[in-house]
Amino acid sequence: MCRLFAVSSASPVALDSAFLDFINLSEEHPDGWGLAFWNKDKLTLVKEPTKAKDSSLPAKLIGTKSTLILAHLRKSSVGNNCYTNTHPFVFRINGQDWVFAHNGTLYHEKTKGDFLEKAKNKDFTPLGETDSEHFFAFVASRILDEGEQNIPAILKNAIADIMPFHRFDEDGGLNFLLTNGETLYVFRKNRSLFYSAENNVITICSQPLNTPHWTEIPEDTLFLITNGKMTPLHTR
Repeated sequence: MCRLFAVSSASPVALDSAFLDFINLSEEHPDGWGLAFWNKDKLTLVKEPTKAKDSSLPAKLIGTKSTLILAHLRKSSVGNNCYTNTHPFVFRINGQDWVFAHNGTLYHEKTKGDFLEKAKNKDFTPLGETDSEHFFAFVASRILDEGEQNIPAILKNAIADIMPFHRFDEDGGLNFLLTNGETLYVFRKNRSLFYSAENNVITICSQPLNTPHWTEIPEDTLFLITNGKMTPLHTR
C-alpha cells in the first residue's frame, strides 16, 4: 500500500509538523516519495525513488507555503523503484498542469493485459510502468476530450470502467488525489482515508496524524475540495 496526503486552504498555509508526521510513515512505505505544491499558477514537483526519512529534502521544505499541497509515500506493488514510477504524476491538459497520486493496486496479473488495453489512449503516454500512471493517462485523455466542466462525470465513468480489473484483496484499492492546483478531487475505494477540517483548512491523509479531529471518508465517495471547503459528489 501507499500513503496519501493533501492540504487545501483559501490562503497559503505552511508545511508544518503534520508533514513530518506523514514523512515518518515512510518506515513502512519506503519505495519513494513526492510532493507537489503551487505558488500562484506555478507547480513545483519534488520526488525521489528513495525512503523519505533517508532524504534531507522533506525537512528543508518545512515552512513552504501554498493553498494546495499534495504528497505521496510509495510502497511499490507495480513497477520498479525509479523516478518515473514515483508519485505524484503530472500531465499537462489544455495548458494546465494536473497532478495525480494513488494508493492501491488496480489489477491482478491475469487482468493486466486487459487493464492496459482499456487504459490505452492516443493523448497521453505514461513515462513509467505503474497502474496508477496508466489510470491517470486514461482519465487525462477523457478530460481533454470532454472538458474540465465534466470532471465529476468523467471520474465516475472512469472508475466504473476500471472496476472489472480491480483487485479486492489486501493490496487492491483505488484511493486517489487529483488536482490542478485549485480544485482537489479525492476518492476512496478499498483503502483507508481520513480528513481533518480546522480553521478553513482541509487536510487529507491515509491515516490520522498526530493532530486532533480526524474523520473517516466514506467508502466509494468522491469529494471536491476548493479553498478549504469540502463537497461530497455522488459517484453511484
